[in-house]
Amino acid sequence: MKIFFLIITSYDKNFFKEVFSRYKKECDYKIYDPKKNNEKKFFLSSKKNFNYLISFANGYIFSKKFLSKFDFYKRINFHPGTPNYPGRTAYHFACYNGEQTYGGTMHIMTSKVDNGPILDTKKIKIKSKNKNHEHFQKAGFRAIEILLKKNLKKIINNDLKIRSDLKWSKRVYTRNDFLSRLQVKENISRKNFFNLIKAFYTTDRKSLYIKLHNKLFFLKLND
Repeated sequence: MKIFFLIITSYDKNFFKEVFSRYKKECDYKIYDPKKNNEKKFFLSSKKNFNYLISFANGYIFSKKFLSKFDFYKRINFHPGTPNYPGRTAYHFACYNGEQTYGGTMHIMTSKVDNGPILDTKKIKIKSKNKNHEHFQKAGFRAIEILLKKNLKKIINNDLKIRSDLKWSKRVYTRNDFLSRLQVKENISRKNFFNLIKAFYTTDRKSLYIKLHNKLFFLKLND
């Protein structure tokens, strides 16, 4: 009998098509994007019986009631961050802290964000000399791609085991943590200023700013 996966993600669908194509006889899947309201409403109200819930690089927080539809070992999150960096957009903080490696974590979902038992993790060395937050983000995505490819057969065979040697950091990064780092303080050192740029400055939207006379002046850096 086939196993059915409910995959919640905004990630590239072609990736899942390639990974699951090897197991067409054993399983099938359906992908819904939580950023699209019509798709979010559908998977939340769907009566279809799925065997597994997969959350992949997904910031949507599931309710305890929704998670209870799935057996404990059958609701799995692929978090683009190592166990030291649970929470939202933690790759910015890994960059700011000067980590030499970054990666991803595969874990069982509970009602608390990035808190469930860890099943596997993958670390990738950040090789770039002028590394910025984008290098860490790419490493996180690459790591969870590797984790899904490596463990999909185990998931299908119900052969997953909790890694008792791996624990989450108690420090969970939030949206407010990110926003609080965007203000450039007057007394910041040169070293910390450039570190802040590497870790938190983004070119496609407003990010770092200086506050003067209760007005915000956003930084715009030349290429």
